[in-house]
Amino acid sequence: MLEGLLDPFYAERAVSDALDRSGLLVMVMECRGAEKPVVVAMNDAVCRITGYTRTDLIGRQIESLLAPGGDPNTASAIESAIRRRESFETEMPCRTSAGKPFWLGFRLTPIASEEITGSVLMGRDISAALRARELQNATQGLLAKVFQVVRAAVAIIDEHGRILMANPALERLLGYDANALVGSSSLDMVAPKAREGLGEARAKQLVDGLDYTIDARLLVKDGTEVPVRIN
Repeated sequence: MLEGLLDPFYAERAVSDALDRSGLLVMVMECRGAEKPVVVAMNDAVCRITGYTRTDLIGRQIESLLAPGGDPNTASAIESAIRRRESFETEMPCRTSAGKPFWLGFRLTPIASEEITGSVLMGRDISAALRARELQNATQGLLAKVFQVVRAAVAIIDEHGRILMANPALERLLGYDANALVGSSSLDMVAPKAREGLGEARAKQLVDGLDYTIDARLLVKDGTEVPVRIN
């Protein structure tokens, strides 16, 4: 059994099968003379995801997979990297044989050969990841706008109690200029007599993960105190 596992053909087949099951697209691209780089080999995952057959893809230029509206400079950058035998990493919009758009994130690695000017392209369909990223960015943008205009005094603090962000309402309440509170210890903004109780509430929250509400007094920049309800 051990000998079979070490057999070169078996090992290569196992690696190829694993790559196909992982959904990793692998294509070998080659520049022949002054011609643009073309696909000369690929794994089954490429055919499965793009909908093209091996016959469709062999000899095809990578730019032919670009979706309408894709940046044509991407193909030029790929060719340049292959001819210079350089690594290259990017994302580009593609389309399947049925015209369905998808985003391909990939990395080019030059082939270690003096006789062949080519590279191995390894990538994935990152469409879902990009949609999730766009949704996250949109959500964060919306929250940032709300954070700025909400009337309540709000601060975002890290696990060590340092202020990461403070909205204009909190800055006005405590008499500080914009961004002056960032990096400060939030407990330093609390009146001395209220610090112990607030510190205990935060420590308990780190353990049980539950929200808390506590009445306290904050220190204004001029040394006066203002009563607040913290939650």
